[in-house]
Parts: sequence; structure tokens; C-alpha cells
Amino acid sequence: MKRSTPWIAVACLLIGVAGWTAAGCGKKAYPVVPKQEALVQGVTDLQARMVDNRIEISWTVETSQPVPVQKFVLYRASRSLADGDCPGCPMLFSKISEWPVVSSRAGASYRMRVSDTADPGMIYFYKVVGIDVYGHAGKDSNVAEIQL
Repeated sequence: MKRSTPWIAVACLLIGVAGWTAAGCGKKAYPVVPKQEALVQGVTDLQARMVDNRIEISWTVETSQPVPVQKFVLYRASRSLADGDCPGCPMLFSKISEWPVVSSRAGASYRMRVSDTADPGMIYFYKVVGIDVYGHAGKDSNVAEIQL
């Protein structure tokens, strides 16, 4: 009569399960952040004009967006008229201010206006970016240009 050894069967089963589990592991790639579409719509009607020796920058605030805009960040780039025209040259924008959105205007769009100082002999370029309540930035606005 043969003597059975249950521990050998259990050991073989455990080795088989460990080998099957380890075979599923391999070199993993680094995680990739999924693409996220900006929920804040970009401003499309940014304008700049001279008013009383200052530059007035204005744009329409749309209050009917899926995610409300909390603030706008205003950026400016500049170059001297003496440098001449430079088509295709990169513009280096710098943040100059942040403007909170007035939320008391229930559902109605309105114009936001801010002013900036101006130096003669310069060309200024402006753009704004909306920031939602979660801190996510929307798309860049159109670029408004003014020459002094």
C-alpha cells in the first residue's frame, strides 16, 4: 500500500499559484496623465485701446460656462518700435495682474475692463487666461496689440 503525502500536493499547488502570479508581472511603463480638455472657454474678443494716456484692456466675461471662471490672469509682452517689424519672432508674455470675476451678475455676460501704463515708442501685446474654481487654466485668449 502506498502512503500518500498531502503536503507535496499542497507545496506543488502553492508553487504553481506563485509562478502564475509572477508571470503576470513585468516591467511597467511610467504612468501617463490622461489628456484633459479645458472646461473654461477662452476669451475671443480681447481688445486694447488708449484712454487718457493709459491702455484700456477689455473683454467679455461669459457667465454661462460649464465651470465658472473664478479669475482672469492678464499677460503682457512688449517690444520697442525701434527694433522694427519681426514677423514670426516669439513673444515672451509676463503675468502682470489677476482679476477676480464678479459673480453677482446672474447669467448675464458683461465687459471686464482693466488699465495698464504705457510708454511711448513701444508696441504692447496682451492676452488673458481664465482660471476656474478648481485652479485649472482655460485656453489663451486672442492677442490684442496696441502701438504707441
